[in-house]
This record gives sequence, structure tokens and C-alpha cells, in this order.
Amino acid sequence: MSVRKVVTRRGGHSRGLTPSIKNPIAAAWESQWERAFAQFLELSPLVLLFVVQPIREPIIVNGSPASYIPDLEVKFVDGSIAYFEVKPAVKCRNVIVAARLDAIRRRFHDTGRRFYLVTDEWLSQEPRRSNVSLLMYHRRDFLLNNQERIHLTKLVSAAKPRTVRELINVVGSCNAWLLLGLSIVGVDLEQPLSDESEIFLEGGHRHANFYN
Repeated sequence: MSVRKVVTRRGGHSRGLTPSIKNPIAAAWESQWERAFAQFLELSPLVLLFVVQPIREPIIVNGSPASYIPDLEVKFVDGSIAYFEVKPAVKCRNVIVAARLDAIRRRFHDTGRRFYLVTDEWLSQEPRRSNVSLLMYHRRDFLLNNQERIHLTKLVSAAKPRTVRELINVVGSCNAWLLLGLSIVGVDLEQPLSDESEIFLEGGHRHANFYN
């Protein structure tokens, strides 16, 4: 549960909600980069669930007391937890922001918790960014009920397709992309996505693991 209300409607900035399968409610975001990271978390097989603005932490910045609310708390399937700040790289080079980030890192290090800074430079890397956007587009309506999911899964398990094209031949184009969008069938998010892309029938999508 968030420690403060996330602003989703105000001014000219990007704000909104990302539909979530992993969380009981939609994930709120206050910038396009927070939205992009929330979508990535939705597709990552390493992530169990995530909470927006989960805690308020006391920090000391240049000798003065302050407080900090992480953008996200992420719980992984292995039971571990990490905290994330999402921020444009250019802002991180500002002296005041850099001092605050140093204080935040010290706080989490001293309390034995993992903290990561995620920048727009990482989030905008291709082809990952386009792949995530495409897959989230195809899962937007959550169109599979449990019976349909079981039926399609059985078809895929029996046929054992190896590429997106073969998956389409087994279940049809709409169902194939829905299975990919829902992470029931995986692809490598770090590679260009096409009909010839290799698919993974277990474990969901692949991506570079920057969580370690």
C-alpha cells in the first residue's frame, strides 16, 4: 500500500494507471518513465508483485534531515525485496539531486536493503522498450478466461512450437500474441521481435538481469 496518494491527474505531466496482473490494483505512475518501468516489471518473470511509493524513509542530506519515498518496492519470486527510484539521467547529474541520491543509497545500504536507480537511458534501450510496449498492447484486455487458458496451453504443450511463427500456426495470430502479452509464452526482450523469434514455453520472457 502506498504511503501517499499518487497523483494521476494534474497539470501537463504524464500521469496515469497501468493495468496489472501481478498486483490487486492498477499501478499508478507519475511520469512516462515510471510507466515504462511498471510495464517492464509486469513482464519480468523474476517479479512477483510491486507496490508504488510504499514507504517513507528518513535520510540525512548534507547534514540536514529529510525524507524519501521510493518510487517502487518490488518483491521477487525468490522472496527477496528491492527498492527502486526512476529518474531521468540528466537530473541525476544535478549536484543537489546527486547528493540526495547518495544519502538514499547510504540509508538503504546501512539498513541492509537493496536499492536501485533506473534511468531513462536504460528504459529507452532498444529493442527492449519496443518489445515491452508491443507485448503490453497485446495483453491490454486480459481476454483469456481459465478454460481458454488451459485449452491454449494444452495445444502449445502438445505442438511445442519453437518460434513466434510456429506459435501462430498452432493457436492463431490473436491467441499467439495474447499468450505472449500475458507472459504465458516468453520471448527474449533484449532481441528484435519478429515471426522468427525464438519462444520459451516455460519461465516467461527473458531479459538482462540488472537486479543482482
